[in-house]
Amino acid sequence: MVVVAIVSTILLVLIESDICLWARKFTFRAIPEEREKEELDLDEDVIAEEDRLDKTRGSTVKLDDEEGRTTEGGKEAIRVHQFRKVYTTLLGNPFLAVERISFGLAQGECFALLGVNGAGKSTTFKSLTRDIIPTRGEIKIAGYDVQTEFEDARKLIGYCPQHDAIFDLMTVEEHLWFYVRIKGIP
Repeated sequence: MVVVAIVSTILLVLIESDICLWARKFTFRAIPEEREKEELDLDEDVIAEEDRLDKTRGSTVKLDDEEGRTTEGGKEAIRVHQFRKVYTTLLGNPFLAVERISFGLAQGECFALLGVNGAGKSTTFKSLTRDIIPTRGEIKIAGYDVQTEFEDARKLIGYCPQHDAIFDLMTVEEHLWFYVRIKGIP
C-alpha cells in the first residue's frame, strides 16, 4: 500500500509539472500531413481573417493592469493563429481534430464557436485554457503565449465548459472562494 502511494505521488508530480509533455506527442503511426490554405475548402471570411492575422504577426494587445502594461499595437487581446491539433496514442491511429483555425478577438469581446459535433470547438477552447497542447500554431492571450506564459495568461480569461462546474457539496461562498483562488486573486 505504501509503495502504491509513493509511486502515485511521483506520477502525479511528473504529470502536473509538465515533464511528460513529450509523451503526448509520441506515436508509432504517421500524423496526417498539413494541408495548405489553398487545398482546404475555406470560406472567404475565414481566409480574410487568417490573412489579417498574418499581417499583424507579433502585434497583440497587452491589457492594462495594476503593473502598468498598456496596449502595444495590433487589436487582438486573444490571438489564435494557424492552430492545429492531432490527437495521438501510442498504438492507435492519429486523429485530426482541428486543422488551421485562426481568429483574433479585441478586448471586451464575448466569443463563441458554432459548429457540428466533432468540428473541434471543445478542442479549440481546451487549447486556450491549456488543457491540451496544440500540435502546431500560435495561441496568445493579452500577449502572453499560452504554452510558455500560462500562469499570467490564465488570470485574464474566463471559461465556462460544457459540463457543470458547480460541485454539489460546496456552498455558494465556498465556490466563490475556490474559483478566486484558482485565478490567483488574494
